[in-house]
Amino acid sequence: MSIIKKPKPNDNAVSMNSEAGDGHGFALNGPPIPFVQLIKVNESLEHLVTCTSGNQFAPFPLLAYVCREVIENCDPALFKKLRESKSEDCIISSLWSEVAKVIKAPSIASKRMFDGLPEPNEKYFTLIVELLVAAFLYDDESFERKRSRSPSPWRDWRAAVAEATFAVIRKTDRTNEAKREELNAELQEMLERRQAEHASVDRDQEEEVNLAPAQKARVLRNAILERNNVGFLKTYDVYDGDFLDNIKYHFDPDILFFKADLKTAEQFFEQHRTLSVSHVLMVLEQCLEVHRTTEKPVKAFDPLFHIREGRKIAFLLKHIDRIVGELGDNRNITFPDELWQGLQ
Repeated sequence: MSIIKKPKPNDNAVSMNSEAGDGHGFALNGPPIPFVQLIKVNESLEHLVTCTSGNQFAPFPLLAYVCREVIENCDPALFKKLRESKSEDCIISSLWSEVAKVIKAPSIASKRMFDGLPEPNEKYFTLIVELLVAAFLYDDESFERKRSRSPSPWRDWRAAVAEATFAVIRKTDRTNEAKREELNAELQEMLERRQAEHASVDRDQEEEVNLAPAQKARVLRNAILERNNVGFLKTYDVYDGDFLDNIKYHFDPDILFFKADLKTAEQFFEQHRTLSVSHVLMVLEQCLEVHRTTEKPVKAFDPLFHIREGRKIAFLLKHIDRIVGELGDNRNITFPDELWQGLQ
């Protein structure tokens, strides 16, 4: 089935669902091709420049329009992935079907953008994909060395489309960045209010070494209650089309402390009298950082297992010497000498 019908009698549109491909070793409905092969395919289209009069590149409006349509209709999660990607082949893989959908869209047909072009619309498919790759990697200096070295005006036109498309990408970026800064500022104010509201009454005793073990245990409990009452701020972006609309959030109490742990803490400080509550808290904070920011391996050895489990206070106090050592080995965390000495 043809995607776009040109006015008769010159009905020469080619089906996007063709299994035959275009003679360059790929089918338009098949798997994406590597970037190196994509460049070779597009260099074979250089004759398109010579098919137009007055040195005017006829497909320019079509290419710019399709590129913009792909960006503006791109799923926000995919757009974020593309912006973070530094791999040409990864971008091609993600965009291959997106470009096909846009080319087949009724909006392209209604604008009659393919009318009068020197080649069937299929010929421009790989070129559009390359231009989008160039746009997403436009600010990556290493990418420029990999691009086609075809002579002007072919290369100049392609660079112009890539630059125009990158401007659309950056517009979306800037809009989202400004909105994110505004929303993050509001969340930060909320977090600071929660921290002030739930501050531990014993905060000034957390660095005291000369407290009794039972008192240190109570100070530790109150410090943990403070952190759980405040909670760890988790956020989720909410998009309206390509643009950031809001940030959903919730505060997660992610430290596990049970009633029996109070006695465990007292026994710990009985055995390590030169340590203060602040020493335990600095190790706990590193354990929470790993728990919150790293993925746990699935069915594989986890070199950060003890660190990750350190958010459980009973486990932390039992294995604190090993956890401190692994934080140094795996995370390059340096702790004060008095902590090391107090664990001996």
